[in-house]
Amino acid sequence: MAKLTMINNQTPRVPFMRRVIAPIARGTRALLRAPQEIGSVIGVMTGMPMMMVAPRDEFEDWGAVYEAIKLFKENILLDPPNAQTYYGLGLAYYHKGQYDLAIAAFQNSTQVNPDHFEAQSMLAFCYLQKKQYDVAIENFKRAISIKQDDFAPYIGLGVAYHQTGQYELAIAAFQKALELKPDLEEAKKWLAQAVAGRKKY
Repeated sequence: MAKLTMINNQTPRVPFMRRVIAPIARGTRALLRAPQEIGSVIGVMTGMPMMMVAPRDEFEDWGAVYEAIKLFKENILLDPPNAQTYYGLGLAYYHKGQYDLAIAAFQNSTQVNPDHFEAQSMLAFCYLQKKQYDVAIENFKRAISIKQDDFAPYIGLGVAYHQTGQYELAIAAFQKALELKPDLEEAKKWLAQAVAGRKKY
């Protein structure tokens, strides 16, 4: 396993519950106080895929996001590392549009827990935002291998295929997303675009 990225080499000398549990809880609560686009993705991914929720500079108050980043970083100093802490840190960076930092956090999360579906999916969405479509496709496939019944990575996979002109594969991915969540309007729109793109070639 690759060495995890740590903030520094110091470990706070405080009781376990205070130094391990409390920062995670406070960081999560801080994100939940943040704008709805961020609070809605805490925990398991439900609702729209993360790449549909673009980072916004016009949020009224980023204080809760900065507080969450600070608290998650504090907890990363701890031993042993916690996959959920890295995941929360990655979410905060993602919604600030700091994709490289988000990628590092999500990668650390999956190093601690290779089966962390949410972290693996968000890692793929980061690469999608950076338009690194081949890497995004690889990571979406990895997320799907962890959990086959979640629509979100299929949407991301379909978008990546669509952006690289692989319309047949995009159509299959969007159809699978709709099979899992038939009322998903975004998937219907992307599916229509993929079908239109296929007809042009």
